[in-house]
Amino acid sequence: QMMIVKELRGRILDDMVDDGEGWVKARRAYEMLLRKHRQQVSVASNWIGGTTVNRVKKGMELDPIEAIPADQQRRALMLVLDATMSDDAYGLTPDLLKKMTVEKWFDDGGIRDAQRDATYPIHSSILGVQRSALTQVLNPSTLNRVYDNEFRADGEDVLTVPEIMSTVKGSVWGELDVRPDGSATVTDPYISSLRRNLQRSHLERIVDLSGESNGFGSTSATVASLARQQLRELDQEIGEVLSRDGSKLDAYSKAHLADAKAIIDRVLNSDYIYNQAGGGGGGNPLMMLFGM
Repeated sequence: QMMIVKELRGRILDDMVDDGEGWVKARRAYEMLLRKHRQQVSVASNWIGGTTVNRVKKGMELDPIEAIPADQQRRALMLVLDATMSDDAYGLTPDLLKKMTVEKWFDDGGIRDAQRDATYPIHSSILGVQRSALTQVLNPSTLNRVYDNEFRADGEDVLTVPEIMSTVKGSVWGELDVRPDGSATVTDPYISSLRRNLQRSHLERIVDLSGESNGFGSTSATVASLARQQLRELDQEIGEVLSRDGSKLDAYSKAHLADAKAIIDRVLNSDYIYNQAGGGGGGNPLMMLFGM
């Protein structure tokens, strides 16, 4: 299905709009394919942490519960990430974007688009897909199932929670591993606008996970510890990029990374102070934090 979506996107301008027809059909075709895109990402995400439930009775060879093989889960995880995290995954070209408009005619053909912006909302549409993908991979149900599968593994190869979180981080923050060459500009930035939005959304997600009350139930402390470790890693990696290559970055990317580091520093420092205040000789930790 994802291969079909990719193939059809490349044919929107040539095959989905006939001579004499309005370009609104290009926008409707793209939006239809983007919905199909999201559906298939959702299907793939269900394999992560999944199990096969067999209807068997005692004496049969199969177990009633069998984890999806680790390699299949990893393939599913990479399909989700490859189909959502990179700019190239969406097939948006300047030529296509210039033609994805609406027809604001007050008749049956245009009335439904009368209140829509004539230009396609690129950033909000793509960020919606990316946020959905992050939720499908990093939600409590999925990670709790993965954590339970680890316990049942009995020496078998298994996809783990740290592996998932590390793989997602690597996919989202891959620019930190690439040295800028000094040619970045605001129109051709070191980190694209779509990727900056994605990274900010991922950072917000990790900050939420780093709190003990993160909604993960019995695995809350484990997930929180891993999330805080990722924040420390990101803090170091972003700091290295800014100190080593800050002068080579475009204004957008430099401001984005500096802001991300400032957020991480505040989160890590406030967490440290809060724990220190609450772990001593008693008293209200919030009052002690503010010197009251």
